[in-house]
Amino acid sequence: MELKQPLQRGGMTLHKWCTNLSPANAKEFPLDRNSEEIQVKTLGMIWNSISLASHVSVESKMMEQIFTRTAVLKGSLIAVKQLRFSKKIVDISRKTKIEMKIMREMHNDNINQFIGACVDPNCVYVVTEYCFKGSLQDILENDDMKLDNMFIASLVFDLIKGMIFLHESDLKFHGNLKSSNCVVSSRWVLQVTDFGLHELRAAAETGSVAEHQYYRNLLWKAPELLRMPAVNPFGTQKGDVYAFGIILHEIIARQGPFGSTDLTPREIVNHVKQVGKEPFRPPLQDVQCQDYIVNAMTDAWHEKPENRPDFHHLRERLRKMREGMKSNIMDNMMAIMEKYAYNLEELVDERTVALVEEKKKTEALLHRMLPK
Repeated sequence: MELKQPLQRGGMTLHKWCTNLSPANAKEFPLDRNSEEIQVKTLGMIWNSISLASHVSVESKMMEQIFTRTAVLKGSLIAVKQLRFSKKIVDISRKTKIEMKIMREMHNDNINQFIGACVDPNCVYVVTEYCFKGSLQDILENDDMKLDNMFIASLVFDLIKGMIFLHESDLKFHGNLKSSNCVVSSRWVLQVTDFGLHELRAAAETGSVAEHQYYRNLLWKAPELLRMPAVNPFGTQKGDVYAFGIILHEIIARQGPFGSTDLTPREIVNHVKQVGKEPFRPPLQDVQCQDYIVNAMTDAWHEKPENRPDFHHLRERLRKMREGMKSNIMDNMMAIMEKYAYNLEELVDERTVALVEEKKKTEALLHRMLPK
């Protein structure tokens, strides 16, 4: 495919995606061939850059830090992920096209909607629904965001439901499940993203990724997949269950995938890969929750894949987390939104008090500086 104009940052335009695809291929690349121009821009990280005490507009704050590349398609904001390749792409394999078609037809509240793909000579742009709350990782790393039991239960069960749907689909597994690949919508619904297209993702360039980030991306990878990556290069269902155990610990402890440690990601990965020693896992001393949650967590990251429960069993074992929650989804969502609004009010009050104190200090300093 040839683009009329290359994709650029900063409000440039990408003209009519997929315009040169043949009718046969257009089925496999579901973007509308007659769509309007797509305005491309970049947004910043929401959680880590917006100060609630600031009067600066949200969008200008967003622009300070790149979170993900986005575009506007038919009036809706979409996420655009770029996969770069060192060699020119001659053609997308039939297997990948079929996979795209499967992904396009996947519809579930807890699956991030795949919209389509745009093929350029040296890269592929993967287009998905944009989630305004960012990733689960962003939320967990935001100290201002308080998560009570209702929030935690909602996030955990959204993830479980998304993974059950994914495992029962024709894709069979995720293969790269981690907290940054769980995104949260404006209605606080968690959605699983970045699944499928394994051949394209594997072929994409990774040379530009720093060593620290490369090994950090492996912290959710099961030990058997780290030891023998060639056996199941794209992942397994049991590998997804292991990753869920790490994410569950991440949600409960809120200290990263392996807690507070002086070890580098590379050292952690090497410890996890070791055979014959006590399995290296995240610390449990900082996990404050009921025993049944800890047991489900440790079983999910069991050293032997065959001993890990599937997501149906995990849902049953963790069902107690939902005690006290309403059976109606909308009622639960409203309760979560009310808690979030109260959370924001508390934060604004704290920032207002701090602002008043700073103002008093400034006035006192000016008073001392003025001649008497």
